[in-house]
Amino acid sequence: MTPSYSFHLLLLFVPTLYITFSNHNVTAKSLISFPIHHIGKFANSFFNNSNSFNSYRLSRDQDRFKTPLVTRLTGEHVVQVRIGVTEMQTHLFLDTRSPLIWWQCFPCLACFNQINDPKYQYDVSLSYDAVDVSSSNCNSSERFIDNEDYNDDQCHYDIEYGNGGYSTGVLSTEILSTEDRVYSQNITFGCGRQNSGHWYHHGLFAGIMGFNKNNYAFPSQLNATKFSFCLVNYDWYGGILDKKSQLYLHEFPELKYDSFFVPLLESPYDPESYYVEFTGIKINGDDVSVKHGVWNPNSGYGVVVDTGTLITRFPRDVYTKFRDQFVAEASDEFDPIPSYDHFLDVCYELDPEFQLHRFPTVSLYFGGGDKYLKLLPEQILYSDTAGVYCFAFLPYDRNATILGSHQLEKTRFSFDLSGKTVIISPNDC
Repeated sequence: MTPSYSFHLLLLFVPTLYITFSNHNVTAKSLISFPIHHIGKFANSFFNNSNSFNSYRLSRDQDRFKTPLVTRLTGEHVVQVRIGVTEMQTHLFLDTRSPLIWWQCFPCLACFNQINDPKYQYDVSLSYDAVDVSSSNCNSSERFIDNEDYNDDQCHYDIEYGNGGYSTGVLSTEILSTEDRVYSQNITFGCGRQNSGHWYHHGLFAGIMGFNKNNYAFPSQLNATKFSFCLVNYDWYGGILDKKSQLYLHEFPELKYDSFFVPLLESPYDPESYYVEFTGIKINGDDVSVKHGVWNPNSGYGVVVDTGTLITRFPRDVYTKFRDQFVAEASDEFDPIPSYDHFLDVCYELDPEFQLHRFPTVSLYFGGGDKYLKLLPEQILYSDTAGVYCFAFLPYDRNATILGSHQLEKTRFSFDLSGKTVIISPNDC
């Protein structure tokens, strides 16, 4: 499998990180944190109810997979940061398969309508600096740099997405700080001056926090080999809630007693993504039978954690067996109806308060032995029409399995890249 993104950017030198504590600079290995929000918190202005919001979420998620081999952003969680010496608050989309941090820079040549965050004006920021095209930070031999059409002295980037979205601009440096202002760091980012794509959630965030293993991504720039996050859930019944959790770097928070360790795996076809040792799916305790090697990244398959995708996807043959076994297990009480949805192909009419918990259980197994994540009923069935709930998984016409944010919500993932493990902590936001 080839990496699932196509972009243009720069390989940079990552400096030693310093944290500022009461006017003292120390090498950073202490726990630092940033708030994580579900974008539903900011969606009141655009959606009349949770069903209309859910319908929009799902349509965006399907757009992500219209074009293979290209990064497409459809996840739903943003990280709250402060930028510049003025410490302006902004929100960046968290994507564990994206390589570049970027946000919109005003004045823009062409930008999407950013309505939730103040506009970052690079030309008046006292801490902004463009990367020079002749500097060591602008390596023209890298295939991700796009300086061919420019005659200035700046280093240009160009990142494109499969559903038509894109960002182009100038690779730059700026100060990024935590919400509590305890930590600040000069980072390299894409100053986006031409940005477009309907997948920016109506301007509910200002840019992307690339979070894969690339040198441009957030963990690498902070020299963080440990990080931990829990994706807060969108409340079906109460609608938009002011929920948040924390993204931790360098160290883990105190983890729950029922946490378990899972090996991180390397994919020769997608080396910058986070693959995990996955061993199977069970429905009501019974295995879903799949062909040998389907979870192994060395065979061109593998299972990757992707906060930039909403709905979990399995290779089509695996999905078909999984879906059919689920429908058979549910058939004693529930019969499918013609799908109300263009994407999810098995749906049921039901009263969620009294019937949702009566559906078969689904558990995802990791790392061998009895290590599993039991999904909640609302992670198994998805609703974007009142009283109609659909099987919340999709087929993927490639070999990889993608664990999406809808099924990852309410679970903490604590990555130790040096130790090549991830600790999974259910219900730990």
